[in-house]
Amino acid sequence: MQTKQIALLDFLGQPKTQFTIPPFQRVYSWEEKECGDLWDDCLKAGWRNRSHFMGVVLYAASTEGWRSCQRLNVIDGQQRLTTFTLLLTALYHHLLETGETLEGMTAEDLAARFLLVDADGQLQPKLVLTYLDRFTLFELIVGAEPSKEHSQRILDNCAYFKGRMDQPDFDLAQLWTGIRQLLVLDVSLSGDDRPQAVFESLNSKGMSLTTGDLLRSRILLYDREHPGADLFSRYWKKIWSIGNSCVPDGAKSADGPSVLVEAWIATKCRDMALIHDETQIYPFLKTLLRTTYQNDLPALLADLDSFADDFKRKDAFRETALTYRAEWVKGRMGTSISTYRLFGTAGH
Repeated sequence: MQTKQIALLDFLGQPKTQFTIPPFQRVYSWEEKECGDLWDDCLKAGWRNRSHFMGVVLYAASTEGWRSCQRLNVIDGQQRLTTFTLLLTALYHHLLETGETLEGMTAEDLAARFLLVDADGQLQPKLVLTYLDRFTLFELIVGAEPSKEHSQRILDNCAYFKGRMDQPDFDLAQLWTGIRQLLVLDVSLSGDDRPQAVFESLNSKGMSLTTGDLLRSRILLYDREHPGADLFSRYWKKIWSIGNSCVPDGAKSADGPSVLVEAWIATKCRDMALIHDETQIYPFLKTLLRTTYQNDLPALLADLDSFADDFKRKDAFRETALTYRAEWVKGRMGTSISTYRLFGTAGH
């Protein structure tokens, strides 16, 4: 593992380099608040003309790629890289509309260095996101109409930045000065480091990924290792849709798909004290996969799929499942004997 501090612009602007978000990563999730924070950080750094540290970007070289450029898999730092790219996308369109330049850099120059890359003669996005996010971002950059299926969050966050630039008091020079002051810690993994293990380790500290994020990660990795399984399309798309549409807003202490998965676990195992706090949810899910399903992920997802159908159709069933889940994630159900059996530690 090698580390160095680098300007975020220089990191993203590395020549003949494409950054990709691996399938075990979550979809883009930052909202307007985080966009506002980045905007304010840029303006403050520009006004003070002082460096501002943005955090860590951890990545590993991909074994897949283009002949003409390297591909780097981003393991940690996706949210800030994506939001920063959306800021630059909005800035690109602002320069196109106004004809302004940044110290001689035109809109086309900015896009060529920070937003697009020539990959074996094909124009590709500099940053390749997951699922719908990737197509929506590319459409935004090239000015195409969004597809029928698109990422609304990508569109909304880019529109937020563009709206700030359209204000009469917008100071382009101050923003650009601030952008140039943003720093990140560049952390590259060696060939001996396993990206998936590092990813789970990083996200077990601080603000963890949700249960849905981590289950989705496992599904996509399974599909990669088992060509033709297509568990993502067969099961996860529907589970994700039902979770987002059928979990009431008042029950969303996490994202909808995560609440649905946790409600299934709590309903299935409601007689056991499974966890002491929310950090144990995904470890328990892995234990459930290993012990009850003998590591048969398709069988687990088939059961979850059936539960999701009932969750969608039956109001009383859904309300009961959400009640079980609310108690379960607080560690209030069952006995400590089950906790000892599942985790090998005495219950509290």
